[in-house]
Amino acid sequence: MSRKVCVVTGTRAEYGLLRWVMEGIRKSSSLELQVVATGMHLSPEFGLTYKEIEKDGFTIDRHVEMLLSSDTSVGLAKSMGLGLIGFGEVFDQLRPDVDVCGGGGRLGREGSSGSFAWRRSHRRGV
Repeated sequence: MSRKVCVVTGTRAEYGLLRWVMEGIRKSSSLELQVVATGMHLSPEFGLTYKEIEKDGFTIDRHVEMLLSSDTSVGLAKSMGLGLIGFGEVFDQLRPDVDVCGGGGRLGREGSSGSFAWRRSHRRGV
């Protein structure tokens, strides 16, 4: 039985680091790679860089839309809320055994927070 490893990527810079991890997971016979693209990858303003991930031969299992075109504190809080909602739904659908959330910024926090909330409710049967 293979373990499902979900990799969440939100920027071109951290994808460059995660790509090698994703390659290793994909090559493993005991792991199943799941990919979630979010943040800047999905923004026309930043070049729709999710296409680079696909060009590299990876299948993107889900997209989480969360960017608002506002850098105000209210806009950032709303983006974080959208991320938490989106990641909760994605993790419930994909049901990964392990998740890897790249980056140390906002995008990584929403992914890991969504994962944490999903895992707590999933273990308790909620």
